[in-house]
Amino acid sequence: MVLSQDKKPIPGAIIIVKETTTGTVTDIKGNFSLDLKSFEEENLTLKISMIDYESTEVIVKKSELPLNVGKITLNKEAE
Repeated sequence: MVLSQDKKPIPGAIIIVKETTTGTVTDIKGNFSLDLKSFEEENLTLKISMIDYESTEVIVKKSELPLNVGKITLNKEAE
């Protein structure tokens, strides 16, 4: 789940497996899912981004799939 600093869901945030074209977008509640089984690497980095927010990265281990990455908070960009 992708949330803002005030704990509100961020719909439309982009989640991409770093250095690939595999990705998805969060739903209206900030939730997302990705099928990572086809990757050979054990550790995969997910890059989460949204307009007006700082991007962040989360490392997931393929051996722990299916995996709930929990709540990912994006911070507003400085003006």
